[in-house]
Amino acid sequence: MLSETLFDLEISNYQTLNDMIERNKVYDQIYDIYKKHREAVKEWSMLPWSKLDIQALEMGANAHEKMVKKL
Repeated sequence: MLSETLFDLEISNYQTLNDMIERNKVYDQIYDIYKKHREAVKEWSMLPWSKLDIQALEMGANAHEKMVKKL
């Protein structure tokens, strides 16, 4: 695209590539939610039973659920 602009040519439209970029935006959002959930589960699994806070676990799970529903 930059070379087309440099030489004052018509900018090519690659519809397949544009479609793939749009799909990847959604996949990136899904993967970000997955990573956040995986990190939270790892953190929660390392907590000793004596420091377990059920309300914090429930709030974290609800937050992840909201992210998924928002998507």
